[in-house]
Amino acid sequence: MRGPSAETLLDLWERGLDHAPMSRNLMLLRASAPEATREELEHWSVGRRDAALLDLRAQVFGEVLQALASCPSCGERLEIELDVDDLRVAGAGAGAAAKDGPRHDWSGGGYRVSFRAPDSTDLEAIAAETDPVTAEHALFERCAIRIEKDGRDLTPGDLTEEAARAVSDAMEAVDPGADLRLRLACPGCSHRWEATLDIGSFLWRELGAWAARALHEVHVLASAYGWSEREILGLGAVRRRTYLELVSE
Repeated sequence: MRGPSAETLLDLWERGLDHAPMSRNLMLLRASAPEATREELEHWSVGRRDAALLDLRAQVFGEVLQALASCPSCGERLEIELDVDDLRVAGAGAGAAAKDGPRHDWSGGGYRVSFRAPDSTDLEAIAAETDPVTAEHALFERCAIRIEKDGRDLTPGDLTEEAARAVSDAMEAVDPGADLRLRLACPGCSHRWEATLDIGSFLWRELGAWAARALHEVHVLASAYGWSEREILGLGAVRRRTYLELVSE
């Protein structure tokens, strides 16, 4: 599938500068799925959303990601190369939107819980929460549809800690790809740890770096040849680079 044009990407970057990260994710998603409305995209499950953003990243910048990480033990900086195919999770991106998708059930310890997968509106609602435990509880409360035991309806706060943890694990299991975790090892001190890849934020930073380069190229070529921004952005990357080399001679 062909990705968005350079002109579309530059417009998207400019419009997203004043938006919060969650809104930027949805703007990127619109570039990946232009036939969907914003409301529909808001209620895609997080796994489905991130699978689409991974596909968009591959279309625009290629299949290989270059990233940096710092070892939490010794502080050494690691250069990481990731393949998009290795990040794709089987089953991610399938199914309906979280809001209108299937109810999932978990039972154990006498409890029966119905829930749905989290979506972007849920993450936005808890974005300001700095305590991970509080944020997890808030997310659970938003996504729990019904909780019962012995024929009585209960609230999320009525669950035991063990049951709440089990339901949270079940929520992760029904939405593959919602939490992209990388297993990293430090070559300096051999420390091993896991890090989460936020593909939306990663892609937005890449888009910002690309936009800066693209605007510089437009400036140079417009100054040299008098072409418009649209004409320059309409050139393929190879031809644009060739003209830049000619200008620098």
